[in-house]
Amino acid sequence: MAAEVGKVQYKVELDDSGVEKQADKTESKLKSKFGAAAKAVGAAATAAVAAGAAAMVSITKQAVSQYAEYEQLIGGTKLLFGANGKSLEEYAESVGKTTDKAKAEYEKLIAAQDYITSKAKSAYKDVQMSQNDYLEQVNGLATGLKVSLKGDAEAAAILADKVVTAEADIVAATGTSQEAVQNAFNGIMKSNYSMLDNLQLGINPTKEGMQEVIDKVNEWNKANGNLTKYQMGNLADMQAALVDYVKMQGMAGYAANEGAQTISGSLAATKAAWENLLTGMADSEANVGELVNNLIDSASSLLDNLIPVISQALEGIGTAIAEIAPKLADAIPPLIEKVLPPLLESGAKVIETLAKGILAAIPKLMPTITQLLLDLAQMIITMAPEIVKTGLEVITQLALGIAKALPTMMPTIVDCIITIVETLIDNADMLIDAAIAIILALADGLIASQDKLVAKAPELITKLVLALIQAAPKLLEAAVKLILTLVDGMVSAFPKLIEAGQKTVESVKSGFKEKFGDAKNWGRDLLQNFIDGIREKWDHLKQTVSSVAQTVKGYLHFSTPDVGPLKDFGTYAPDMMDLYAKGIKDNTGKVEDTVADVSRRVSEAFTADVSYNLPDISGYAADLSAAITATSSTSIIVPLSIDGREIARASAWYMNEQLAWEAR
Repeated sequence: MAAEVGKVQYKVELDDSGVEKQADKTESKLKSKFGAAAKAVGAAATAAVAAGAAAMVSITKQAVSQYAEYEQLIGGTKLLFGANGKSLEEYAESVGKTTDKAKAEYEKLIAAQDYITSKAKSAYKDVQMSQNDYLEQVNGLATGLKVSLKGDAEAAAILADKVVTAEADIVAATGTSQEAVQNAFNGIMKSNYSMLDNLQLGINPTKEGMQEVIDKVNEWNKANGNLTKYQMGNLADMQAALVDYVKMQGMAGYAANEGAQTISGSLAATKAAWENLLTGMADSEANVGELVNNLIDSASSLLDNLIPVISQALEGIGTAIAEIAPKLADAIPPLIEKVLPPLLESGAKVIETLAKGILAAIPKLMPTITQLLLDLAQMIITMAPEIVKTGLEVITQLALGIAKALPTMMPTIVDCIITIVETLIDNADMLIDAAIAIILALADGLIASQDKLVAKAPELITKLVLALIQAAPKLLEAAVKLILTLVDGMVSAFPKLIEAGQKTVESVKSGFKEKFGDAKNWGRDLLQNFIDGIREKWDHLKQTVSSVAQTVKGYLHFSTPDVGPLKDFGTYAPDMMDLYAKGIKDNTGKVEDTVADVSRRVSEAFTADVSYNLPDISGYAADLSAAITATSSTSIIVPLSIDGREIARASAWYMNEQLAWEAR
């Protein structure tokens, strides 16, 4: 029967509106969740769009900046190596020649210009420089080289490219900074030889050192079938001599190889290719597809160089750990033994010093601490009335809120009680088994500890009785005050109690009426389960109790003991009664004053529409005094009347009316 209590089917049939309500809640929650999810997706999309927009702005800004620089540099290249952007006709007119006579010269200028622009495009992989950086360097060499080469722009362009390539080879081979190497080459154009040692090629940074380089290069070229007559003072000859000297040292082509085969070189090439792409994005004449392919090729070379190194590094780390771990394992214990004792000793000294410092400072700190405590106490005293007032207001509002919500809360409370009962009934078997197991465990524990308990019992009883006897006067005084206070409070709150009681009874009755039929079945099932459990464990429980009783009987017999703390037990009761009598006699005046005060306050408590008769209690006080003196028992009866009748009789008719209405 218990298995049928609290079926899910029964619960749904009882209140199917809850399902509908929960469905509405679920729909609302789903909408809320999907709304939140949509909002989050929207926020993420907005953030992504914002980030993309920011990236686009940054790239656009860089592209514009790179192109602006390129526009200026390529204009310089056209001016220094080419025809300054002029057509053949425009150039011929500018030099005062016919187109036919100016054509050969014009074509050489355009060839020099095209040579430089072509080399600028491939500079990212040849010398790991962007086209802007390359153009800046060759443009700086153009004027001096053209003058030294008697205006041959094409020869100046070829030599300028060789100089930039030689500079890159030195940087790649020696690790010297590009700026330092460029300063050395540019210094020669100004007849400044002091920075030749920046090249780290063993050249003496003097005019004589430069002459020595020229002589060696001329001899080396002659030996290799390339007769040269480089001379000191000719800027083009000195630059060409340095280029050949780099080749003589075996460094030629080093930068191009490094750009393809090393991490730093391929990284520099990738960076230069990216800068070229930025420039091309803003150049309407640029081949952006080719620039993208250049970037991809450089990045691929970088990955090809980087991945093997990373793999080797990881492998090396593993090998190093395998080699180091055993050595560390052997080295750490001796190190700990050597280092730990001094550390502990130092720590102990630090703590000792700190403690001494604190102790030494206490006399100086105490006045300050004392003043802080006094200030804190004064603050608490000052704020105490406000704190108490606030606390009382909070308690009052809480009580009023509970009283106001009680009618609404009662059905919920009843449902809660019913649910608890259902759960208890559904799990009655487990609860009973657990309860019996606890009882048996306690019984076993008591049996195991019975020697100590029986030995201590007389002492505990003696102390308890003596404490009660000593506290009897105070207990009596407190009991009288408590009773009179309760009477005073009940009289003051009687009308409100009646009203609240009616509402509470109505709410409780309404809640239990709905579930009364089911409650009978639940109660019957609960009792049956308890009975079954008790029957199942009855024999074991009876044996346990019998064992405890036999043990107690062995220690205590039903007569006054001859020894121990209970041997004078016969005198306890008379002594206690004497103390009670004395306490009552000493407090007779307090009792009389209190009873008279209660009578007065009861008279004042009733309002004008409630009449009452309060008899004179002076006689009762005299009777009480006489009773206390005689140490006898006297009942104090204070009849209270409404409309000339005692409260019980005056309220009987209203109670009957209420019960008759409930029966309907």
